[in-house]
Amino acid sequence: MRIEKEPLQIPALQMQPSADGGSFTVLSTRKSYRLNPLQYSYLDVLKNGSSIEGLVQFFLGQGWLVSFRELSALLEFLIQEGLLQNPNVQAYFNRAQQAMHEQGHLSGPGQQVSLAKSVATALLPFFGFAACAAPDAKL
Repeated sequence: MRIEKEPLQIPALQMQPSADGGSFTVLSTRKSYRLNPLQYSYLDVLKNGSSIEGLVQFFLGQGWLVSFRELSALLEFLIQEGLLQNPNVQAYFNRAQQAMHEQGHLSGPGQQVSLAKSVATALLPFFGFAACAAPDAKL
């Protein structure tokens, strides 16, 4: 299964919107995190078991394009914090990190780079067309 079609497994969250995005609390650990407005709105859709494809379809239906850089940054953050529990999605991002290391974008094995801020993001299979679309453009 391709990761964009896989329903994302995220623990139960309590969402608190704010003018500058919002925060969420993981109910099982009571740990809180802040997100920017785009990432907050993406997580608000994903928290209900939606897939990446479902998220994109939801926003397209509203007349909005998805910023794949922001979506990638959100997914990386969720994986790093241990909140995204899909093994296939974790493996995808781990392979992408490994590829960045092999290409010389990372200098050491423990070093991490945000794929969302990397020039090589356009080379990744699912996020590759992000460079073609204007982020957050209104249709």
